[in-house]
Amino acid sequence: MQIYEAAKRASKVGLWINISLTIIKILIGILAKSQALVADGIHSGSDILATAVVYLSLFYAYKPKDKDHPYGHGKIESLAAIFVSLILFGIVIFLFYDVGHSFYDNLILKKTVNSPSWFALIGAIISIIVKEWLFRYTYRIGKKIDSPAVIANAWDHRSDAYSSIGVLAGITGAVFGFGLLDPIAAFVVGIFIVVVAIKILKEACNDLLDKAIPEKISNEIREYLLNEEGIYEVNYLNGRKMGSFYILDIGIDFLSFYSLNDVHEIIHRIEENLLRKFNFVAGVNLHVHAVKNDEELKKRSLIISDIINSNIDKKKIIDFHDLDYRLSSESEIINLHLTFQENISLSEAHDITSVIENKIKMVFPNASISIHMEPKN
Repeated sequence: MQIYEAAKRASKVGLWINISLTIIKILIGILAKSQALVADGIHSGSDILATAVVYLSLFYAYKPKDKDHPYGHGKIESLAAIFVSLILFGIVIFLFYDVGHSFYDNLILKKTVNSPSWFALIGAIISIIVKEWLFRYTYRIGKKIDSPAVIANAWDHRSDAYSSIGVLAGITGAVFGFGLLDPIAAFVVGIFIVVVAIKILKEACNDLLDKAIPEKISNEIREYLLNEEGIYEVNYLNGRKMGSFYILDIGIDFLSFYSLNDVHEIIHRIEENLLRKFNFVAGVNLHVHAVKNDEELKKRSLIISDIINSNIDKKKIIDFHDLDYRLSSESEIINLHLTFQENISLSEAHDITSVIENKIKMVFPNASISIHMEPKN
């Protein structure tokens, strides 16, 4: 709910600012006789539509899941982002048409363009400052809550700031007699807007097509899971983006000795922890597989062997044998035999055995360890 409120607040602020800027720029443009500023005001008017669409999409995106939408309504945000990108493409078409028309009038028809009043510069400067602030404010919220619709709306604000920069350059050029500076600046602005629109469209389409979750997020979740009791391996970790959230599909392996009741309790705890620990996770589907103990027993036995070998003094211990490692849901048992040299006293053999036992305990703290001491035959 906090995420929804933050997104809604950003959209409301953007909506009222766009309405105000549209009125200010069109009025100043008419009074200062600046076609560029009037056109920029119309651009801000299109932002009103984009922000309104985002606001409505947020209302539906954060509705709880229902029978017909078991994963929720989050993908509406991605659809809204696509709509915003299409608005940007429409603005660019209008802008490029106007640029082409200006070049034709100036270069082909040799028309004289009436210079606007310097007063028009005020409208453009106000627009640049306000729109850049609005972009940073909206983008910060959008990234914080990972909302594709809010982020797309932020870039729409940035495109309006770019447009106003072009208008400022054009008006300045026109005031000082360089009429062609206006369409050239507008063309450059149009290229910037195209790049932004493509980026928004690509990211929204990736969300709708269930692109794999980012590697950083995947590694973070995987690392957490592997530290949970009972989980032997994470087979797969997939996720689908639903607006600002992810629905996770996870396959995990449990050692086969765990009882059904144990696994059920562990799974329930993992689901709760994932939802609490990772605020971008809205749902978890866990798929459990049982794996035989043989491979794990062999792996742990090799670890114990390495511990013993690294602590054997050949002058005192000949070798070890009959290593037996047993694992169950109730206990962990380690048995082994150490063969000592003939000249070792019982006290010294006991001290050496204690050292090896403590070394094993550091790796297997819950194990019951039994080490049998025997002399060389």
